[in-house]
Amino acid sequence: MASFDILRLALICVSVATILAIVDSKNKLGKDMRLRSDSRIIIKKGLWTVLVLVVFVTGRHILVPGVDVEQVLKFSQNQYLLQFVSGTTGGDLSTLSLFSLGLAPWMSALIIWRVLQLFKKLELDKITTTRAYVLKMILAIILAAIQSLSIAFTISLEKNGHGTGFTGSTQVYEVAFIMIAGSVFLIWLSNMNELYGLGGPTVLILAGMLINLPSNTLAYLMPIFQSGGWLTGGIVIATAVAGALILTRIAIVMQLSEYRISIKNVLSSSGFYQDTYLPLLVNPAGGMPLMYSMTIMTLPQYFFQLLVVFWPNNKFILYLIENLTLSKMLGITFYVLVLFVLTIGFAFVNVDPDQITETLQQSGDYIENVEPGDPTKKYLTQKIMSLAIVGAIYLELFAGFPLYLGLIDESYTAIVMSISMVFIIVGMETMLNDQVQALWTKNNYQSLL
Repeated sequence: MASFDILRLALICVSVATILAIVDSKNKLGKDMRLRSDSRIIIKKGLWTVLVLVVFVTGRHILVPGVDVEQVLKFSQNQYLLQFVSGTTGGDLSTLSLFSLGLAPWMSALIIWRVLQLFKKLELDKITTTRAYVLKMILAIILAAIQSLSIAFTISLEKNGHGTGFTGSTQVYEVAFIMIAGSVFLIWLSNMNELYGLGGPTVLILAGMLINLPSNTLAYLMPIFQSGGWLTGGIVIATAVAGALILTRIAIVMQLSEYRISIKNVLSSSGFYQDTYLPLLVNPAGGMPLMYSMTIMTLPQYFFQLLVVFWPNNKFILYLIENLTLSKMLGITFYVLVLFVLTIGFAFVNVDPDQITETLQQSGDYIENVEPGDPTKKYLTQKIMSLAIVGAIYLELFAGFPLYLGLIDESYTAIVMSISMVFIIVGMETMLNDQVQALWTKNNYQSLL
């Protein structure tokens, strides 16, 4: 069994291990549970999320009509990066279904929108929330069109038009339209879950990543034991499980570790100073940069594959398609740079120094030995930047730089991508756990009267 298969096999235990470790590190959620309004809210939101997941799983099994299944399987095997990234965004390219694109267009649109906000002349910060959402949706639809047309032109559709009623290029556009519609519906579904359920889009992405693990595990286990290598198979499984648990523990420690800044209040007595601090995560960006970096990485692939339909003999386009992958020097370097930049960017998105400075001023708090106002903002920006660099180095060491080993043996590329999946799962389950605990404890206070 290849080393990639060993890590893929180990992913089945990551979810359970993550939940147990998180609950243990943050005091078990179910301890001394009492039926009160908090539990009713969680149950209500949980039932809504279950309904969303039922719709999500159903949509994954609604196949796009008029598609040659064998060509789809061939496409997904040849485009491993696209297939892997699709799995980390709630999609599935192994079968062309209604939700094959997943949330990748929406996630890419959010990144592009954030970049556009850096250009102050566009004044995007001044537009209404509704209009901003519409513009983001339009951008997501454009990206979904590029991705769906790229896939539809690449695979071979049934030439007789069975299942669609159309033939030729018309059939291609119809398949693309169905995939775009499915992506838009999935975006709406994730937004509804964010409003009424638990986890928002995180639940859909997590479900998409874990839904195929049981069948994949059996597929990797059966060849070992059928070949008669029971002892070897047992050692491989034990090694894989141990490695997954160690990797999960490392990810949880980095996800929950804090850097604490001592703060004081102008109205508080000196006896309370030592108990007051401002917590900043050591890795403020979490595991989200990995998922978004992979999403951004696939955009050029989809775009150039669409261009090659119209210019099939263009050597420059063919060169970019071949080399902008995680098994080539150019693609790896591009991914490493994108991962570093997004880690820094997400750190400041998750921890806004402007907002923290304003909150401290309004509450009468201040950082010890730092003046309020602009000096506090500058101090926090420096601290967040330092922590962001620590987080970026951590992600690059585990999920970035090791990709260069794939230039020697491509199996290492798959191993590193599997490690990235572990970090993504840990990050998403931590966020979901935090949301549930926040709902459970928000009214868990004794009356002052």
